[in-house]
This record gives sequence, structure tokens and C-alpha cells, in this order.
Amino acid sequence: MKRRLVINSIAGILIVSAIVLYYNVNPAESVMMPKCVLKQITGYDCPSCGVQRAFYALLHGEFIDALSYNFFFVISVPYFLLVLYCTVFKKNRKGRVGKIVLGRNAIFVYIVLYFAWWIVRNVFF
Repeated sequence: MKRRLVINSIAGILIVSAIVLYYNVNPAESVMMPKCVLKQITGYDCPSCGVQRAFYALLHGEFIDALSYNFFFVISVPYFLLVLYCTVFKKNRKGRVGKIVLGRNAIFVYIVLYFAWWIVRNVFF
């Protein structure tokens, strides 16, 4: 019980720290924020290109800008929040929502959509 509390506390501190960092530092203007190596080498966007800028925009209420940076990330946020909820609250892992959100099928579909987004964003956008 104590170990789980420590792990959840550390995870919570890291999440809050990341939110504070991304709220205060614009990744588009900061040299300390990492850039996508794949894009620098190939010129193609990886599926995660723009996630930092999209997160920054979401934190500042700029939903349309966030969508333009990384559409897939923005529409994935509700899924991420459900995963976080089901992971933090152990009893919800085995409940109906937990079985759906953390199940193999959901994870498989997410991974397939992630790579499909990679193709779509480089072919059509």
C-alpha cells in the first residue's frame, strides 16, 4: 500500500511539473525544448510532431491552434485521461470502463490509428 502511494505521488508530481513547465515555456520559441530528430533528418513529420506545441496551446485554451499542431494528440486527450483515471484508481481497472480502456483491443486500435495518422499527415497535409 505504501509503495503504491509513493509511486502515485511521484507520478503526480511529475505530471504537475510537466503541466507547469508547458504552461510557462512555449516549445515553439524555446531552445531547451527537444526538437523532432526524425523531422530534422528526413523532413517528414512523425506521428508525435507538434505534441509539445499542441499541449502548450491546449493549456492556454487555444483549441484550434492545438488541432493544427497535432490533430491526433488533441483527439486522444480524453482517452489519455481515461487511462490515467483507470490506472490511478485501482478498483476502476477491473470495472467495465477499465476493461474497455485498458484492454488489448483498445490499445491495438490506438496503435493502429497512431501509425495511420503518421501516414495521413505526411500524404495529405
